[in-house]
Amino acid sequence: MSVKFQALILIFIIFISLSLSSKTNVFSRNQFFSEKNQTAAFVVLREKADDSDILSKNQETNSNLPPQPSQKEIPQSQEKTLLLRNANSSESQNLSYSKISENRKISETTLVEESSLAKEKDSKQNCSSLETEFFLVKNIENNKTIFENRSNYRWPIASITKLMTALVALENMNLSSVLEISPQAFQKAYNSHILLEKEKYSVESLIKAALVFSSNEAAYSLAEGFGYNDFILKMNQKAKELGMKNTSFDEPTGLSYLNQSTLEDIYLLINYIYHNNPLILDISRKKSVSLREEGSGKIKTFSNINLFAGQPNFFGGKTGFIDASGENLVTLFKKNQGTFFIGVLASRNRFSDVEKLLKCLEQQNN
Repeated sequence: MSVKFQALILIFIIFISLSLSSKTNVFSRNQFFSEKNQTAAFVVLREKADDSDILSKNQETNSNLPPQPSQKEIPQSQEKTLLLRNANSSESQNLSYSKISENRKISETTLVEESSLAKEKDSKQNCSSLETEFFLVKNIENNKTIFENRSNYRWPIASITKLMTALVALENMNLSSVLEISPQAFQKAYNSHILLEKEKYSVESLIKAALVFSSNEAAYSLAEGFGYNDFILKMNQKAKELGMKNTSFDEPTGLSYLNQSTLEDIYLLINYIYHNNPLILDISRKKSVSLREEGSGKIKTFSNINLFAGQPNFFGGKTGFIDASGENLVTLFKKNQGTFFIGVLASRNRFSDVEKLLKCLEQQNN
């Protein structure tokens, strides 16, 4: 075999090798970018307002308002990581990462035990058309769980926070004391600004405002009236006292996604309120409330933003919404000669989901 022919064969072998190597590298890069894009598809929207913005279209929160007081400036590249870390802390047991996609569907990215998956499957079969995967139905009189799915998953609770704000205020403040809406409460707790700067209200009126139309100014003013840092400390102490192991409060309104809990923990709070401070439920189920502005003597009347308010079988509850949480709602209903806690988190239609769970409850008892 001539030297020239051998050289041609060698060149041909080298060419084939380079071609195969190139194809392998292209495949690897495509695979990498595919995985990267799949991860990037999950987007956590920045929080802009609480659920008080559904009072009317004219009361929507301005997205250009300054950042909330409890939230430090976080680079966008770090924001999703921080939210996921806090929403599913490794310190909590049986938790796994959950993410909100652009269409608000929930995706689990870590494995759970087979028994947990079977339990979730049974629950979904009972209420298959829900627009959330976080729900809990429980009999508050005997603590029996009726339906549940991911009820021990930690999640931003938004204005459900105000249940604890109201409880701490009722247990530690004089209801007749009058507080002024400070510039800080007006500016930092930005919402629809129904309660105005320098207006004066009693502690009782501010509690009503926080529970019925989810006033951030009211919640912030209550904390200020007690002593802001001490009030937040009281909120976390009360959570610990009630055994709410997966709950933390960063501020009194719920605007911060660092206010997080689980449906099981929220049930403990509702259970305590039901047996020890039912005034909170009495207020939260009213169709409307009238508040006296102490400076002018004028009476202002506000409607409840909870669509269940005023219904005969509705016994109280609280809505919650920020972009980071989706639609949250916890409720109590008198049904079938019992009282039932029904809660949903991260929903795309919270009121519809609670209605469906009510129907599931009725069907089970028929």
